[in-house]
Amino acid sequence: MQAEARASRIQGVRHDVLDVLARECPDVDLTAAALIVTELVANVVRHAYTEKGSVEVEVSCEPEAAVLTVRDWGLGFGEPRSADLPRSRCS
Repeated sequence: MQAEARASRIQGVRHDVLDVLARECPDVDLTAAALIVTELVANVVRHAYTEKGSVEVEVSCEPEAAVLTVRDWGLGFGEPRSADLPRSRCS
């Protein structure tokens, strides 16, 4: 499912994902899944875009777990600054 990456859409995305999980993966802990979906989508909303953007959530069920894949096409992490790189000494 794909949605606009806006704070007002987080609850709707969570609801849609939980509906799919309840139907397709009945053994999943929906309370834990709700928290995970909320946090992942909120991170996209907060950090991925400065303008309009979208978020995609894919749900798949495996024998031992449900798999949630969250995608965005936002800013990314960028290049590390030289101050953030580990320093090493050569002798």
